[in-house]
Amino acid sequence: MNNSLRSWLIALSWAALAIVLAMRFMPGEPPPQLPAVTLTTIEGRQLDAAALRGHPVLVTFWSITCGPCLHEIPDLIDLHRELAPQGLIILAIAMPYDPPDRVLALARERQLPYSIVLDPMGKTGTAFGEIDATPTTFLFDAEGRGVKRIVGGMNVGRMRKAILTLLPSAPQHTDHAALTPAGPAHALD
Repeated sequence: MNNSLRSWLIALSWAALAIVLAMRFMPGEPPPQLPAVTLTTIEGRQLDAAALRGHPVLVTFWSITCGPCLHEIPDLIDLHRELAPQGLIILAIAMPYDPPDRVLALARERQLPYSIVLDPMGKTGTAFGEIDATPTTFLFDAEGRGVKRIVGGMNVGRMRKAILTLLPSAPQHTDHAALTPAGPAHALD
């Protein structure tokens, strides 16, 4: 094989790889509805996804070993603190390969104010479709309709704007106690 043909094939291979990777990390379609799943938080509480209706819900699939996921934590904390009083619910679903004790330790260390969900068998991830990369973030409106799906790091400013369009103008006085951690003493029951 001559050098020019080999160079051309190598360039073509790199271009194909770049296209595949770009397609994988482009925003995709969210599920049409919030999947009907029962979630288990790090406190051992069971959350039925149907009980979340009436609130916009941001769901992020993340991993304790994912740099972009860890980088997004302060943004998620800020979104929770600002928008939970208006009705936003944030659920962070740990990947099946994350040891629960390490998820619990990170949640304590970072003092995460939103619900952390364990998915040890990967059933929740399957219900949301293919979760090939972390973070993968979904936004659902108050009726549970899918609004956004982002694979890779999110632009928090754009996400905040999207969430604001889903919130009522006046703060809701909702009891989020069942949907947020019970303070620093998280436990795996």
